[in-house]
Amino acid sequence: MVRIQRPRVKWIGRKGKGLEREKEKERVREKEAEKEREREKESQKEKEREREREIERARVMEKEMERERERERERLNEREKERWRVVATENGTKGTQKSSQDKDVAMAILEEWTVSLSVGGGGREGGDVRREERFKKPPLPSGLTLADPVETLERSDLNIQKILIPLICANSNKGVMVMATQLANGLLELPTADAEGALTELVILEKVKPLIPNFMQVRVIPTVRVGCYTAEDGNGTKARLYFVFLDAKMDNQTMNQLTTMDKDWFPLSTLDSPANESLNMIIIKQTMTATTIAQWLATTAYRDVIFKPEFSNLLRVPWFDQQNLKGGEGSRRRKQPDLNAPGIGRIEESSAIPGPYAA
Repeated sequence: MVRIQRPRVKWIGRKGKGLEREKEKERVREKEAEKEREREKESQKEKEREREREIERARVMEKEMERERERERERLNEREKERWRVVATENGTKGTQKSSQDKDVAMAILEEWTVSLSVGGGGREGGDVRREERFKKPPLPSGLTLADPVETLERSDLNIQKILIPLICANSNKGVMVMATQLANGLLELPTADAEGALTELVILEKVKPLIPNFMQVRVIPTVRVGCYTAEDGNGTKARLYFVFLDAKMDNQTMNQLTTMDKDWFPLSTLDSPANESLNMIIIKQTMTATTIAQWLATTAYRDVIFKPEFSNLLRVPWFDQQNLKGGEGSRRRKQPDLNAPGIGRIEESSAIPGPYAA
């Protein structure tokens, strides 16, 4: 019996199906990867949107903080204006209502008020007074206790010229006299200096030093504060005038030296009335006359003392020996005045007061 051997046939059906399954799995994996990439892109977009929302929230918070800061500034402005109105009312000035745009004008007025108290017990040297202290009422010393009212300034007045006018006084047998320079045309001219900066006692003396002979000594009268007054010259230009009374140390040697110079004297009483025609013979910086000083004295609180005999007593305060001073106090240190003492620092000779004002 013959056995017929059948040829072996390779079965590939299962393998083909396996390949199809592998391909299907590959396609599924690719789809999953595509979905993963889509999810990643969506996540990135969501993160971008979240960052944009954070930025927007930060912008909103910044705007709210800016509005809050603006409200705080407005509240501070209101408090400062209210303080200025209180100070203005207490000093007899016009308590005008000003808008927030006029804050710098109100601050300029407070600066002027501070400067007016910087000499004679009301101020402090250096000019670094804290803002809160500007609104405090200064202690009132004996003698001249009232400060001048501060004028209301306009915005256009912030840059006007500031002029210091020292009134150098001395006792004489004809009363209190004021020193001036005799001009060739017969007029008298008062000395002047710029008044920029804080007018403390030391600053005033430094500004006055170039205006007087080098052999002459002066000091600020301690109980008379700096007075300020706004006036117009002959050309209509405004100027802020600062008046300070100085005491000149007079002795025979000083008087003899002054007689050889172009210095002259006129009575302080000449400034008693703006209607005095003699005031036109006394000029200030070639553009004003002493009538301006008389107009200021007509309204100042110092008037009741300046034109009384008590003012002469202020010039009799003994001069302290400068070489014996300690602690850097300089000419500010005084001995107590002896009001019954004979005329110290007094111009005794009528010849020491030449010119038409000697009579």
